[in-house]
Amino acid sequence: MYPPQQQQYAQQPYGQGYGQQGMPNIQMMPVQQYAVIAIQNGLQKLASAQGIFIEQRFEAIQALTGCQTPNIYKVFPADINGIQTSGQTIFKCKELSNCCVRQCIAPSCRPFDMAVTNQQGQIDCGQLSSSTFIQMQRPFKCTCCCWNRPELSVTIVENGQNQYLGKVREPFRFCDLAVEIEDATGNIKFIIEGSCCQLGYICMGCPFQSCQEFTFEVKNPSGEIITRILKKSAGCLKSCIGKSDNFTIGFPAGLSPEDKALFMAAALLIDYMYFENKTDNQQNDF
Repeated sequence: MYPPQQQQYAQQPYGQGYGQQGMPNIQMMPVQQYAVIAIQNGLQKLASAQGIFIEQRFEAIQALTGCQTPNIYKVFPADINGIQTSGQTIFKCKELSNCCVRQCIAPSCRPFDMAVTNQQGQIDCGQLSSSTFIQMQRPFKCTCCCWNRPELSVTIVENGQNQYLGKVREPFRFCDLAVEIEDATGNIKFIIEGSCCQLGYICMGCPFQSCQEFTFEVKNPSGEIITRILKKSAGCLKSCIGKSDNFTIGFPAGLSPEDKALFMAAALLIDYMYFENKTDNQQNDF
């Protein structure tokens, strides 16, 4: 699954494009080579991760003016229970969308691209594609009941070529919150469900601890629970003046790095579909 250049880099001695601890010297590489390294490092991090903690960046401008800004998320390593184990960011997820679209279309249905960049050795050359190893695309969907349901496709970007991993799709449900994870062939691999009767959805934004959390159960196609995803607000104060959500995911044993990328995409789509729009409506009503 990893690009064939991986072994070639590991065999080169220090001083030939490599720095301390065997890590590639980014300044001595062209952008194309760096893009390959970013993909390798990103997939390796996912392969070794027991879980991830996703933190949404709090936007003071949006909280003060009400003007929608692009969502930005930071991803931290976590243990198998989803508890953050380090303050070092491993990934950064940034929404790429049009300003007019963000202001005029609700977050639950607006189209956007999400670029996932590898933070280790990231260069700032003004081109996000140089360090992007996963791209998520969500087209605009005019949804009606079970027709034309919202979805988020996930691809690995390598040398201008896209390797499709699968997609996250929201099925039609009368009440409960749910998304389905499909592989590249369209088969359902995981089902993520959460009851709408939880206080974290009914009383979102309240200062009580039970009102700041929402639990999703992750099931395989046979209905067996394999893990859980916990959504938690950033705190009482931030919840009162703006929107900033966190997600903790503990990965089941034996999960591939590609499936872990789909889990990360599922958490982001859940945030857009169920929590951003609901919070915005509550603030508008207030």
